[in-house]
Amino acid sequence: MRLRWAIVAVHLSMIGATILDLALFSTVTWKALLGSQILAYAVIVLFLMPSAQRWFSKSRA
Repeated sequence: MRLRWAIVAVHLSMIGATILDLALFSTVTWKALLGSQILAYAVIVLFLMPSAQRWFSKSRA
């Protein structure tokens, strides 16, 4: 279960670093925010779904 949240945290930090970089260099646009990080957004959404909890459960019955 900790691995699931660690993966979400890593992807959120990657998105945060990208947004910070875009903000510092004044190049923030919707295309820049969504285009380069679309895979990271998809991973976060998938890992926050209730079905993802079953993927990382310890009981393998």
